[in-house]
Amino acid sequence: MSPFANLTSSERGIPERGAATSGRHPNTDKVTRLSRQQGRFEAGRILLPKEALWLADFENELLAFPYGRYDDQVDALLLFFDWFAENEPYLRPTVFCEPIIFRQSNPLPWQPTPQRRVRS
Repeated sequence: MSPFANLTSSERGIPERGAATSGRHPNTDKVTRLSRQQGRFEAGRILLPKEALWLADFENELLAFPYGRYDDQVDALLLFFDWFAENEPYLRPTVFCEPIIFRQSNPLPWQPTPQRRVRS
């Protein structure tokens, strides 16, 4: 028998019924929400891994939408897109590099430096 069998759901880390959770409640249907994201797909801004165990199922569900049997993954993706659209201005890039400032002997390299004439 598993050592977790005798634990309550709160001891297992599972929220109790009625526990405060935050959820998203869209105000439009899935087809409308997907049409709002069409530009992201067309611009190639949606990146998926080349290989993943879940990728084939996800792509099949996405391409069959809205006439496919399942749409749970599409719904989750659309909820994320709605959240992202609301929070994009507040998100910081994950990688930040400090600007590197250095001085050059010729600060305007596209302009030739005047040559001094040497008298012989």
